[in-house]
Amino acid sequence: MARPRKQINFAQVEALATIGATDEEIATVLGISTNTVGRRKKDNDLFAEALKRGRDKGKVSLRRLQWQSAQKGNVAMQIFLGKQLLGQRDHRETGSKSSDGESLLEIFAEMRRLRESESQETHN
Repeated sequence: MARPRKQINFAQVEALATIGATDEEIATVLGISTNTVGRRKKDNDLFAEALKRGRDKGKVSLRRLQWQSAQKGNVAMQIFLGKQLLGQRDHRETGSKSSDGESLLEIFAEMRRLRESESQETHN
């Protein structure tokens, strides 16, 4: 004989999801297994909706706090949001070429030759 189906408080599911609780954490608080959480997400529309609504509320709340932080002048948060929302990224040179294509080794070699020639001129 199967165990009776445990009654779940959907408001509690939503509240837990709002603070970013994982399926495992929700299962622990509700006193059910993570497998049961997985089944309920698939089989019970009210459970799935409470979970989604809570997770969406949590994301909005976090985004609001990040936005406020950026507006208060937090440069790191401004950069993060620029990358996330505007597709901005860091540009890095990946080669050892200068902007006109000359390699850094060639530049250093030329600098060495100039120093040596200046040194010889001052000794002559």
